[in-house]
Amino acid sequence: MNKYGLTKHDLRVAQEKIDMQRKYLETNELLTSNGQFKKLIDLSFSANHSVRYYAQLANKINTMENIAFNENLVPTFLTITLDGFYRELVRGDYNRFNSYTDDKRSDIFKSVPNNEKLGFVANKMRYNQKLTIKDLYNILNYQMQQFRKGVAFKDLKKASKTYIYIKTVEPHKDGVPHFHMLLFIPKDFISIFQKDFKRFFVAPQNSKPKRDKQRNIIKDSMTGFETDIKNASAYIMKYITKSFLDVKNNNKLDYLNAWFVKHRIMRCVTSRSVLPQWIYKIISIFEKDWGYLTDILSSKSLDNMNEWNQEQDYFYIYDNWSDREICYEYGRLRIYSKGFLVHEAGKQVFKPYTMTSYDKVPNTWSKKDSPPIPYFLDEKHVGFYNKHKFILNNNKTPQNMNDFELYKYYTSLDIETVNLHHFGYIKNNMIDRGLLNGVKSSLNDYTLGMWKPLFVLNNIYLFDFKKYI
Repeated sequence: MNKYGLTKHDLRVAQEKIDMQRKYLETNELLTSNGQFKKLIDLSFSANHSVRYYAQLANKINTMENIAFNENLVPTFLTITLDGFYRELVRGDYNRFNSYTDDKRSDIFKSVPNNEKLGFVANKMRYNQKLTIKDLYNILNYQMQQFRKGVAFKDLKKASKTYIYIKTVEPHKDGVPHFHMLLFIPKDFISIFQKDFKRFFVAPQNSKPKRDKQRNIIKDSMTGFETDIKNASAYIMKYITKSFLDVKNNNKLDYLNAWFVKHRIMRCVTSRSVLPQWIYKIISIFEKDWGYLTDILSSKSLDNMNEWNQEQDYFYIYDNWSDREICYEYGRLRIYSKGFLVHEAGKQVFKPYTMTSYDKVPNTWSKKDSPPIPYFLDEKHVGFYNKHKFILNNNKTPQNMNDFELYKYYTSLDIETVNLHHFGYIKNNMIDRGLLNGVKSSLNDYTLGMWKPLFVLNNIYLFDFKKYI
């Protein structure tokens, strides 16, 4: 039995995870607008729990194949594997990798991700750290991203041509993943796609010549890039169905099913179709024909009106040929035929309005602390004012000074230049310690409004300071 690099413990943990999910879906339900209770498992489209997922996927793939045929696209089949030394890196063995030349290792690092989204795999390899199966999966995804940014896809876009792809993942016997992808492209672009394929998928196995059963080389074809494809949808579905769990007859995982659960790897990924997936999941309550819905949305007829916005939870589809309208807004789905309501599901629930700006000034604002203000005495920096307190350069406040330090500091103050609040604060401290005779004053008295000027000379206020000393 192939275990795909898993242990019995891994299989047991994956099974417990699936059992807990299924128990939750089976024991929780919701009330529909028709007064019916529906269990969550009846609404699920999960590959591990729902029999509807496979039917929906098969419907979608057949539709994408029909669209490709109508667009005059030809099928190619890509098999993408990694170099053999990656198997050793999963075990933490870097002997072969370190024996490569610097130039070869540099080329390898170019095909390995080093970012937050796909992981810092290149850094792990530089420090000879053990890689995981998910790391290898991310390496393949990174190479696929580079391939889609290559010259072939850019030329396709410049020529206003389209493409369609369906990608699935399959593990080798030791658990190392590899990709199978059905790619529909225009026939005259095959050669340039083959060149980019060799450039971005660097494992030698990918670009080996393809041979038939008689060991003859098939012209214009590689092991990883096949062009002679018959019945394309069945070709890719053969690989996709290998990993599916027969949820209708069996709820027990095998090692292949557990491999996808343990490493959190998606079984199938497709290019964007004309009909978005989220719309189909809503409409499929009444209309399950993906091809029919796709034809409506792809129609060039000016009489058809189609619009949708996932963020606003809304779409409207109109089929001019049959005079049908499909309306959905905030959870309520309605289908009209020739102006008459024939189907309705869900309950319209308006989303609460979320403000992006304030209508009024908030009651409190966060205040940043102002930086200390330097204070100079006789052109010498002697301290700072911070939060209405004076701090000497030696970080001593007036309260922490001894009597001699405080008296010396008080006599050094210039009454004409000193901050008046600070002068009053020091004066009160001197009185408290008995170093100065007088009556303590409120610091509010040391303001311009409380001082009465004797006279004004050249726009400068002169005060009688003797009253306060």
